[in-house]
Amino acid sequence: MSVDLILRLAEHPRIVADKEACGNMGQIQDLLHRKPADFSVLSGDDALTLPMMVCGAQGIISVASNMFPAEMVKMTHAAAEGDFKTALEVYNWIYPFFVNQFIETNPVPVKTYMASKGMLEEVFRLPLVPLNTLHKETLLATFKH
Repeated sequence: MSVDLILRLAEHPRIVADKEACGNMGQIQDLLHRKPADFSVLSGDDALTLPMMVCGAQGIISVASNMFPAEMVKMTHAAAEGDFKTALEVYNWIYPFFVNQFIETNPVPVKTYMASKGMLEEVFRLPLVPLNTLHKETLLATFKH
């Protein structure tokens, strides 16, 4: 959606936030600069959460928090408190997963990772199918350091 459309929607009393996943930091910054004070902007892209919060976004609606809840909370709380050093340390640790979480169709990589940690069974219902072997190895190798 365009910034102008989001700002028009923000005028409605029941619309209090925007989950922003456009991927365009210029557009996001424009929205953050022009939004009403009582309107929140939340990241809808894990990889852009910290950059967005540095620019004034209020938080995230996250995929990665299903696998790394404590780390995502630590990163977003640190950023919200202005502790960007801590936020960046967490962000840099988790960034490889941000890159690989969409190696194939969401939510298959997420469920595959969670299954590897014993959090759920690695079972998929059509139209979802398991990751191909190479992608699975790449994903699971992300945090073997």
